Amino acid sequence: MYGECMRATITLKSKIVSTSNFIKMKRVVIYPKDIMIITGKSERYSRYLIQRIKKHLNKENHQIVSITEFCEYMGLQIDEVESCII
Repeated sequence: MYGECMRATITLKSKIVSTSNFIKMKRVVIYPKDIMIITGKSERYSRYLIQRIKKHLNKENHQIVSITEFCEYMGLQIDEVESCII
């Protein structure tokens, strides 16, 4: 699926990480399902937590929460979180 000649573009939800023979996409956005995996809590709690983070960061409803923002809010290390969800 990921050929050597394949070109990828940066989207709003992902970063491109280039390795020797292929391109790997890394997400920037965290979703309720990811929070469920990390915390072991319900989907409803995960959506509530995203709303609390948005309120804490003074974001509007249409704005997204990044993995970095989630980690800073929860006091977690980004490497640990990314290894769980990516």
